[in-house]
Amino acid sequence: MAKKLLFFSKITVALVFSLCIVRLFSTELFVENTPEVRTDIASRAQGRVMALIGSNVKEKLKDKPLVPLTKGIYAKENNEVRYTEMKLDEIEMVEYVFNVNGKEIKIHVPKGQNPPPKYVLEKLQ
Repeated sequence: MAKKLLFFSKITVALVFSLCIVRLFSTELFVENTPEVRTDIASRAQGRVMALIGSNVKEKLKDKPLVPLTKGIYAKENNEVRYTEMKLDEIEMVEYVFNVNGKEIKIHVPKGQNPPPKYVLEKLQ
């Protein structure tokens, strides 16, 4: 009797754990209530991991002030970690307009930097 109870308890725990994992990752893996898998899943996963790491970094550096590196870019560090913050509204941008496959694409690039080549934009379409 005790073996059956242990067996069914393990199955129940596995099912509940599986349900939690599916609930947690379904919005990251699939497009809004469809069976279609996201094409940007790698970048989304990377973003999630970076957000988790970033919150830990911010906690370690909470006593350090942000030091301006250039207009709109700030950093702070200690012996363990470094943190860089970009404030896009402070950075001067230049707008470039490309015609890719009949579509007009606008790219904003920081002033003084070159825009990406057109073939890169064509690969993204």
